[in-house]
Amino acid sequence: MIKSIRLINWRSHADTFLEFRAGTNLLIGIMGAGKSSILEAISFAFFGTFPALDRRKVKLEDIVRLNEPHASVALTFDWNNITYSVSRKIERSKKGAFASAELYKDSSLLESGSVAVTEYIQNLTGVNYDLFTRAIYSEQNNLDYFLNLDPRRRKQEIDALLGLDRFEEARANTVSVIGRLKSKKEGFEMRFERSKLEAARKDLLDWQAKRDEFEKSLKEIDTKLQAEQKTHALSDSDFKRMDSLRQQHETLSKESIRLHALQESLANETKGFEEARHNESKALLARLLEERQKMHSESKTIETEIARVSKEIGGIDERIKSSHENQKKLKDLQSELESLLKGKTKDHIIGEQKDCEKKVLDSDSERKMLEHEIQEITELSTKLKPKSGRCPLCHSQLTEESASHIHAEKAEELKARQERLRGVCARLLEHKKMLAAIAMSANRISLLSSRIEPLAHDLSAVDPAALGEKKSTMLAELGNRNTAKTGLDRKSEIISESIEKAKIESSRHENLLLKKKELESVSKRTIETDARLSSIRFEPSIFESVRSRLESSKLTVQKLISQHQGVETELKNAQNLIKILKDTVESSERLEKDIAHLAKLEEELSIYKNALLSTQISLRLSLVDAINGAMNDIWPIFYPYRNYSSLRFSVSDKDYVFEVDEHGRWKSLESTASGGERASAALTLRVALAMVLTPQLSWLILDEPTHNLDKDAICLLSDALQTKIPQVVKQAFIITHEEGLMGSEFASSYRLTRDKSRNGETKTEAI
Repeated sequence: MIKSIRLINWRSHADTFLEFRAGTNLLIGIMGAGKSSILEAISFAFFGTFPALDRRKVKLEDIVRLNEPHASVALTFDWNNITYSVSRKIERSKKGAFASAELYKDSSLLESGSVAVTEYIQNLTGVNYDLFTRAIYSEQNNLDYFLNLDPRRRKQEIDALLGLDRFEEARANTVSVIGRLKSKKEGFEMRFERSKLEAARKDLLDWQAKRDEFEKSLKEIDTKLQAEQKTHALSDSDFKRMDSLRQQHETLSKESIRLHALQESLANETKGFEEARHNESKALLARLLEERQKMHSESKTIETEIARVSKEIGGIDERIKSSHENQKKLKDLQSELESLLKGKTKDHIIGEQKDCEKKVLDSDSERKMLEHEIQEITELSTKLKPKSGRCPLCHSQLTEESASHIHAEKAEELKARQERLRGVCARLLEHKKMLAAIAMSANRISLLSSRIEPLAHDLSAVDPAALGEKKSTMLAELGNRNTAKTGLDRKSEIISESIEKAKIESSRHENLLLKKKELESVSKRTIETDARLSSIRFEPSIFESVRSRLESSKLTVQKLISQHQGVETELKNAQNLIKILKDTVESSERLEKDIAHLAKLEEELSIYKNALLSTQISLRLSLVDAINGAMNDIWPIFYPYRNYSSLRFSVSDKDYVFEVDEHGRWKSLESTASGGERASAALTLRVALAMVLTPQLSWLILDEPTHNLDKDAICLLSDALQTKIPQVVKQAFIITHEEGLMGSEFASSYRLTRDKSRNGETKTEAI
């Protein structure tokens, strides 16, 4: 039994404490007073959630009262004569909100943490949140919920209430899994061929035998190869030593022959050479070079003067040519300017441009005004609808005739303005074209004027006669300079010829001097080379014998290596093929096992599917019988009249049908019962569900059970809640705004009030 609950900053409750007793406890108040919040708090205290929070219609932080940092609920209940207290707290933070929980047994802490507390309470009471909301807690206006549903929906909802929907879901999932397994097995069977598996097994054994043969042959070749490689290494060492001596002997022999020949050649070339004649040729060459250098200096001075005079003459020619070109250019520009002006002045052209710009502005302004008027007339026409109000112009009542008349007038005005707009647009286009032509001419006139003035100024500064006289003087000077340079060039050529002859002679003497020194060096090296050659002991016959042994050994090693590589390749191919065959065999064997496994799974799941269906049908009938038995025990308490002696609901393929027994004949409750009778039947069903599904708890929670009930039905329901519910349910909680439901027999009654206009807190009063 729930003994008390305390809400702090929970929704509209600032600090509310309520005590409850065995029997029916009533909470009454207007809409929004905070009644349903108490039931939500009971569910939250036990399970850490309630339907609106579970369906995410509200968030955890929405539960905390406005501008408060936290909220809490503390609930005390008795179970098997032991008092338990559970408290849960919601803390706000920047990242959202989080909840904590504690459970006490006779003031001793049992568990802490939301999950641990919820699991302990579920294990203690044997009721989880899902069963609590299905069998005990009826949400707002939900008492006769099942009586108002269409048949198929009612079947689904009651199956869900009884927990039978899980069997249907499990059976559907099983059918889906069986289909997938069957499809997968068929795919495996298409891929599996036993003949290929047997052939692969036989080929695997054959190639494993061949692999063993290749490995044995490879070991024999390795043994021979290692022995032959040692022999080859000894022969190679002897050959390298002999080959080194051979190369030294051949090199020194060739060097000795070359040095003797060079010594003889140098001796013949330097025979009769005297060093004094070499010094005389060097002195003559130096004197001739000095004389030619002086002539080159004089020639460069004359060339500088010739270049200066030639440049000045070129400048005069350029100025004369430029003067002629500028005169022609000035004449062309003046002719073009006169053609553009056509007898007018520049200021007159500018005036015409300004007049044309004004015409363009005037036409554009008129165009915009007409477009605005057309828009206003169009918008006004769309607002003129008969029987829709008053005229937007004169504010008189619009009729069909007046609206049509105004439409006609506005259509004429619109047509006239559109015609006028077309004329204005045509003039605007013409004025713009004229303005563009005048602006182009004005710009060209300004450009021509700015170019004519500097040209005229430049021409006035040039005197062609003076330039011609200066050019004649410079040409005479240039002729004198060229004559002098020609004389120097002739003398320089004569000296250059003498210099070349002196160079040849000096070079010949220099070469002979070097060869005489080289002869001395070659003679010394010849003696040394002959001495080294005589010290080398080399026998060609011994060298040929060693080389023959080496080549024979090399051929044997290469042959063994080739055999080794061939067998090794065969071995690798065999190993690769064995691996492929092993994979093929293993893959086929796995496929065979998978097919057998899938077939077994399919068979087992088919058995499981049939068992689910059988269990679902059996359990549904058992629950229906139990609920019908409970309803027939309760029905006389809630409905003490004799016209309907019993109440039951039966199950078909498509619906759960509610029926009443009228003098031995079962009739549909929906077609025969009044509002009060339906209310009694709905209450009977809710109590029966609580008794059958949670017999150990004996609780019932109803939120606004008077929905859709008339006054007579409310009176009957009130009496049943006060006097009859306690006979079958140890503790019930009723939330209502209906004053007619009040009575003196409730175990405890509280009135809840709240000033919603000021977002006030909930106030409670025991009544």
